[in-house]
Amino acid sequence: MKKHTGDTWVIHGKTGAGHIGVGPEGEHLSDSVAFVNGKHNEAKANAELVKVAPVLLVACEKVLKRLEGITTDDFSKGGDKDMRDILKAALLYAELKED
Repeated sequence: MKKHTGDTWVIHGKTGAGHIGVGPEGEHLSDSVAFVNGKHNEAKANAELVKVAPVLLVACEKVLKRLEGITTDDFSKGGDKDMRDILKAALLYAELKED
């Protein structure tokens, strides 16, 4: 898989046109990798989702790697619990994470 830009993304702020910039921590608004626009609350929520995309990506990669090696027997004995925990934690992070 290709490496995305930076591990921790933040909301950089708004452009003069009102677009919300999102990108790697430590970068400037002009270096944002994504710009979100729309109604204020909706745009803010969408920017928050874009901001946590790297965390969600890592969670998906971990779960997929684990699922590729799990046997039917492991699964029937609850061997997927660690994967469910990873996904739950990532989703909780995505729902709660705000600047």
